[in-house]
Formats: sequence, structure tokens, C-alpha cells
Amino acid sequence: MAETQQRLGFLQSIVQAADEAPTVQDALRAALARICETLHWQAGRLQFSGDAGDLSLRTFWHLNDPDHLTSFRALAEERRNATDVPEALREGTPLWRRLPVRDTARPNESETRGLYAFPIRLGGRLFAVMEFFAATPDEPPQTLLETLAFVSAQLGVILSRKPAENELRRSEREYRALFESAHDVVLIVDPESGLVLDANQRCADVYGYTRAQLLGSKLDDVWPQADHGRLRAAAQAHAGIFEARHRRRDGTEIIVEVSAGPVQFHGRPAVWMSNRDVTERKHTLDALSASEERYRLLFDASPQPMWVYDLETLYFLAVNQAALDRYGYARDEFARMTIAEIRPAEDQALLAERLAKPLASKTPTSLWRHRKRSGEIIDVEITSHAIDFAGRKARLVVASDVTERLRAQQKLWHAAFYDALTGLPNRALFMERLGQALARAKGRSAEGFAVLFLDLDRFKVVNDSMGHRAGDQLLVAIARRLDRIRRAGDTVARLGGDEFAFLIEGAGEANEAGRVADRLHRELSQPFEVNGQEVFTSASIGIALGGAHDDHRPEDLLRDADTAMYRAKGQGSAKHAVFDITMHDRAVAVLQLENDLRRAIDREELRVEYQPIVSLHNSRIVGFEALARWQHRQRGMVPPIEFIPMAEETGIISALGRWVLEEACKQMRAIHTLHPRAPLPSLSVNISGRQILQPDLVEQVAEVLDSTGMDPRLLRLELTESVLVENEAAASRCLVGLRALGLKLVIDDFGTGYSSLSYLHRMPIDIIKIDASFIRTMASDEKNRRIVETILSLGKNLGVEVIAEGVETQAQAQALQRLGCSLAQGHLFSVSVDAKAAGDLLTREEELIPRLHVIR
Repeated sequence: MAETQQRLGFLQSIVQAADEAPTVQDALRAALARICETLHWQAGRLQFSGDAGDLSLRTFWHLNDPDHLTSFRALAEERRNATDVPEALREGTPLWRRLPVRDTARPNESETRGLYAFPIRLGGRLFAVMEFFAATPDEPPQTLLETLAFVSAQLGVILSRKPAENELRRSEREYRALFESAHDVVLIVDPESGLVLDANQRCADVYGYTRAQLLGSKLDDVWPQADHGRLRAAAQAHAGIFEARHRRRDGTEIIVEVSAGPVQFHGRPAVWMSNRDVTERKHTLDALSASEERYRLLFDASPQPMWVYDLETLYFLAVNQAALDRYGYARDEFARMTIAEIRPAEDQALLAERLAKPLASKTPTSLWRHRKRSGEIIDVEITSHAIDFAGRKARLVVASDVTERLRAQQKLWHAAFYDALTGLPNRALFMERLGQALARAKGRSAEGFAVLFLDLDRFKVVNDSMGHRAGDQLLVAIARRLDRIRRAGDTVARLGGDEFAFLIEGAGEANEAGRVADRLHRELSQPFEVNGQEVFTSASIGIALGGAHDDHRPEDLLRDADTAMYRAKGQGSAKHAVFDITMHDRAVAVLQLENDLRRAIDREELRVEYQPIVSLHNSRIVGFEALARWQHRQRGMVPPIEFIPMAEETGIISALGRWVLEEACKQMRAIHTLHPRAPLPSLSVNISGRQILQPDLVEQVAEVLDSTGMDPRLLRLELTESVLVENEAAASRCLVGLRALGLKLVIDDFGTGYSSLSYLHRMPIDIIKIDASFIRTMASDEKNRRIVETILSLGKNLGVEVIAEGVETQAQAQALQRLGCSLAQGHLFSVSVDAKAAGDLLTREEELIPRLHVIR
């Protein structure tokens, strides 16, 4: 009994984890992890089949112990090329297999010895395979294999219930819109029982029932002696179009033209029926054949445009009043016209071709374009019958204006494949055309092509400063400019947000695609007018090349272009880069580095170093700037330029920044205690834009000050100019709160970003730091020297302290002295050092800090 309950609990935990996951991929990965953790197996591997759509042939691993990642790489390579599991799974049964010992001379207890494999089926097809690896070679109990086989079956059921919610809602809205706006009666019927499963409002209006009365009723209520054989034939797509006599609720009988076919309704087979009330049309045609007098009466009174034309001369012989009203011609005008004269000029050849063929006595409904007297072109459905009219061979035509219906269908199609804001093709249509380009490249033409991925530079600044409506206007203007320079045959699409894509046909070489990218840069460099203001923008462009020997899928090429775009963006604004395989390898390496960074704090791989800030008057240390350093266990020292931007982008910077602040305050408090002096050195700590936007940053800093005992008057928080400009309102609130704690605020790298006197006036800024790039070239570049002089003068006039960064030579320090700069930091005085060495600098600064000749 206990074993059964344990088994049920195991099953429930796996099914629950998979069921709560938002996507198919997450569901299978959750199940993979849960099974490994519960059964204490070493690892799990998930491989999707070639029929898994966007997940096709993708592979995911789960390791119970991530530290064993290296030891599993060889096994991963073996499993990628293995043939035993696919062969064993063709029968759809689970697999257990003992794996051989890799090194018999040195057996390892943790080596993988057992393999378990289970298929995941979705809708009767193999969707994915889950493999598990264990250290024991013993054959597992049959009950365990049966349990996991049952889990695999349940996962298949769960996955079948996980369509993307957005797609489901969109599909339902489109279905409902078509269903309810249809001019014809639409019914969904069970082909076996004849029960009505769904009906539109038009159905209720035509048959005289409410929708509630129709749903669940028998089709026999409106179709006496219903031919259920036709329903079953329709379920097999064999019914086609036929006429039937139906009965309204009031007992009146109507004749309907029924179009029927198979459809899936809530997961079960059903029949879709579109019924058009053709009673009047049927009676009209019957009356024409029965009596000329009745024909004339019905012909003239019909609300549908009708006419009779001479089969030989094509002249109109008779036209009813509805045709006169609809087309705008007088009766005598029609009498002088042929049926060709109501067709547009571009349709004349098609009409001649159709008339050259023998016409059946009754032709099926066909779609044509007609021209009204006003010149307006309308779409009409035409049905015609051969008749004898006053001794002439003629045809009677009934026309139905379907212009609005076709426009509605066109709007639905356009909404599915075109961007609503810009009118450009969307991602779905772009991927379809990219697939066609790949097929052409592998076919007879063997013509190469290029995919260009465009991402606007700093588009967020426009949204934040001018508003989202202005941002939308800019996107529309950019889309129009891109479409204007597009060559015939090429495709430009908006993928979403501020991302666009170009498909350049015939540009299979990097230099050709590069010339297109250069032209795009030139076009985008011209100003755009938004709300009466000139707006300048640029784009980073990634290029991926495709050709006859390319085995990529469309999504792979777009991914490669996206990867290249990020390489271009890393080079600065308005750059482009061509994809090569090293970029993909780099992306994988960056992903691994990101994962390692997330664990770096727990693994104690991070540390804080300190660079002194020195008075140029007496060469005394007045403060330290805390700098984060990462000693990776495998790579060694990782440069801050690599991991700080990554931390910013991924959001890890919040946890990293909190750790650096707390560790630096703790260590500096210890330095103050061990090396008392007057005055005590200050501590400068960098904070990021993401931290500024945290609503609880002030509370976090207050907690650190309280827990470490750090004097807030000695703490300086450094931030960049871009934080103030891009998020001015939020930054202002946060800085006021921080300043209230008693600490000071510093603008770092002043002069390299969006330097503005306005925010220096509005924001509670105490110190500005001149960027090292100005100091480095101050002696050789008079312009930079003047910039430094201006910043120093600005600080003096505003009562703000100024620190020069990156001072490396005595000459630079003395030049700064002459300009009136009193504080500096850089390698001239000291590189960044650990906490102990920073304490030594305080006690031995006369010995360790270079003395400057004080210029009076």
C-alpha cells in the first residue's frame, strides 16, 4: 500500500510540474528535472524530434550536480550521434540499456552505467525523447519502467493541451469574427448523432429559433428526413455542394444551397455546413422555365441583379431593375452594350478565353470583377443558365455583389501577415518569403541572398523623451523610408518593436550585402520629422548570407543575422557586421559566462579592490573607489568590461551591486578601525541604472549602512550621466532619497555621455569625475585640455568637487594642478588593490604614493 501511494505521489509531482509550466519546452524540462531529482539519477537529456516545429531537433540537459558538467560533455557528444535509442523507440516502447565502462583500468563509481529512454508522443507522432543516466548498471524494476512509461504518456496528453494562449485567443477571435459576420447560415454538426454543436446568429434569424434552442437540438428539426449519409460523406470531405429543403420554425419551407466539409470542433470531428437560402433564386429559375409571364414578373422583381445576354453577339437582351440600380446604367444604355463592356480592361483576355470554351447548361458559381457606370470596380459571384430567349440562344445571369465580403476576408489575411502599425510584412510573412528564397537557392536558380537584421540605436530615448505616440510615428516614417529604397523582389518587414529585417535577393556575397547596409545607414542618417521636431536615429545591422549549399532553416538564418547585429551594436552606433560561425560560438560562450556569473557570488569568486583618490595638493589619500573583480575558477580573471555589461543586460547587476556595496562598506569600516587617522578616507561605490530604478534602493543602502556601521558621510555613490537623462523622473526621486541618508552623489565619466548643465542644477550632485579619455590626451590635444579646464571651471562655479580619473603620469598631474584640479586617481598613484593593501597604503602613503611637486 505504501509503495502504491509513493508511486502515485511521484506521478502527481511530475504531472503537476509539467502541467504548471507555461510552454511545451518548459513542461518537458520541468518533468526531466523532477524525475532526475526524485530518482537520484545523474542527468537527464531531452531531444525533440524532427516533427517538433520550432523545437525541431533541439536538445536540453539537466544535471543534478552542475559541477559535473565537464564530465558529461563526452557523453553528450556520444548521445548526439547515437543510433540505438531512435531504433529502439520506433516500436514506441521504453528502453533500458547498460552502458560500458569507459576506462576499465580505472573504474569510477560516479561514471554513468545505465541508460533509460522514453518516447513522448503527441497526437500519435514521436515528439521528443527523454533519456536518463544513472551510475548503477543494474536493470531497474519493471514497475519503475512501467511508471515512467505512464508518465511519458501523461506528458503527451499534457502537451497536447498547451497551445500558445495568444495564438489560441487570436484564432478564436478570427474564427468568431468570420463565423458571426458570415452572410450565410453556418452550422457545426456532429456527423453521427446529427446534433447541432454551434450556429451563428444568421442561422437563428433564417430558421426562426434562438441560438440557445438550436444548440444541442437535432438537425432533423430544420432538415426533415435529414440525409445523415450526406453528413458522414461531408465528414470525409466527399459531400461538396448540394441543395436541400429545410423547414423554418413557423413551418415554412426554404430551399438552401449547402456547402459541407469536415472540421475539428473542440478536439472532435464534426461537419461544417454553410447554408445559403436560395429559395428565391430557385423559384425564379423555375418560374422562368415554366412561364414567360411569371419569368418577367420574378425577373424584374428580383433583388439580385439579373440579365440575359445573346450567346453569339454578347449583347444584353434584358436587364432587371436590380441590375440597373446596382450598376448605374439606364436600360437603353445596357441595350447598346455587350457583357465585355462591364469588365475592366485587364480582364478582357480572361473573359475571351472563358467564352471560347463550350459552356455547360448550368455553370457553377464563379468570381468576376465588374465595372459600374461610375468607374467603381466591384466583385461579383456569377451563376448562369442556358435559356432560349425569343428564339435566340442566350444565357440568364444572376449576379451577387460580394465586394464587402471579400474585403473582410482580405482584411483578415492582411492582419495575419502585415504589421498593423507600419503596414510592412510581419515576421510570419518574412519567414515564409525567407523559406521561399532558401528553396530557390537550392533549386535551378542557385542564387544567393542575404538577410539583414536592423535594430534601431537608442530608440528607447525617443519613447521616453517624446512619448510612445511619437515613437510610433518615427517607426512609421522609418518603415516608409525603408520600403521606398527596397528593390523590386526584395522584402522589408517589421519583426516587432524597433526591429526590422531585409531579404535581399541575389546578394549572396558579403560585399554586396555590405553595400546595401551602407545605403541603409546613409538613408537612416537623414533626419526624420516627428511632431514638428527633427529626430535623428541610426541602426545596428547584422548580415547573414544564404545560398545553394546552406543547410540552415529560415529561423536559423534570422537568428544568425540577429547575432551579427549584436556584434555590430557592440562596435558602436550605425555599424554593420556579417555573421560568421565564431559569433555563434561566442554567443554560446557568453551564455555559459552568464550562468557562471549567476553562481559567482555563492562560489565566492567575486572580490572588491580599491583604487585611492589622492589630493594633488599634498599627495595624501582622501578616499578609495571600490571596484568589482571576478576570479573565475577556470578562466582566471574576467575583465570587468566583459561581465559588468552582461550583468546590466541580464539583471544580475542588482544582486551584484548590493553585494559590492555591502562588502565594500564592511571592509572599509574595518580599514577605518585598523588604521585610524584624521580625516578618514571616503568610499566611492558605483551603482547602475537598473539599481536606480529599483523602488527600494534607498532602503537597501540604509540597511547596508546600518548593518556595517559605515558612516554615511564617508560614502559616495557613483552613477553615469545616461542614468539621469534616460530616467530623469525616477532618478531624481531616488537621488533625493539617497542624499537624505547623508551620503554624497558622484557623476562618473563626466563629459562622455549627455552632459547637461540642467541636470547638474536640478539634481543633488556633489562631485563630478572627469573621464580618463580627456586626461589621457590632454597634453597632445588642445581641444581636450580646454574641455578639462571648462569642467573644472564649471565645478568651481557650481560648488561641486571635481576628480580627474585615469592620471598616469607626473606631467598629467602637474597640468591638472595648474588648471586648479585638487583631486585625482589613476595608475600614477596606485593600481586597484585588495583591502589589506589599501590599509597599507594609508599607513605608508608617503612611501607608496608618488609625491608631487606642488605648483603654487
